[in-house]
Amino acid sequence: MKFLEPLESRILMSATPGQIAATLKQAKTDEAKISADVAAINSQLNKAAGTMKGDLSKLGVLKTDASLEGAGLAAAKAFVNSMKSDIKFYAPEFNKDAAKLVSDEKKFAKSPGNTSLQTMLRADFAAFSAISFEGINPFSFNSMAPAVDSALDAIVAANPTGTKLASDVVTIKSNLATRVTNVQNDAGSFFDTDDSNLQGLFPYPN
Repeated sequence: MKFLEPLESRILMSATPGQIAATLKQAKTDEAKISADVAAINSQLNKAAGTMKGDLSKLGVLKTDASLEGAGLAAAKAFVNSMKSDIKFYAPEFNKDAAKLVSDEKKFAKSPGNTSLQTMLRADFAAFSAISFEGINPFSFNSMAPAVDSALDAIVAANPTGTKLASDVVTIKSNLATRVTNVQNDAGSFFDTDDSNLQGLFPYPN
């Protein structure tokens, strides 16, 4: 996943209304993907809890929902809730800053020599870059996988006769890893690629 390039290194060009509309539309699409990814992780966790409970019950091991959650699924749920909060906060901020950048660029196009607008646009670019960088961090550098994997492996180790349990845990870990990768990739598309694409449509004031 690439990081935002410095503003000075970007190739800048004037944008048509169609280009602006298409870029903003793509951003909305990617934003929706993040929410769908988080919901998919939550659904996968609920399914995993049910599978684990069934496997352990067949092995004659008394495990309640609370103890299963204590084995790592609670931490995973907390991770999901954290991602929900992150997208709920950062996406509107991203959209607000994007709208302001577009609005001020339209004003700047009519009065390119206006020093007040130049100052405002520099602040717009800085704010948009900042919220994009801040928004992607929670998705890039946090992962529930290690804690959940360790907890599930411990349950398997404590029940060595559970062949199906061991097989199911492999599947659960793989599915969760895939879904976490999905949300991280889509967060990269929204906060990184869409940000860079929108900024690249406009001239940066000298």
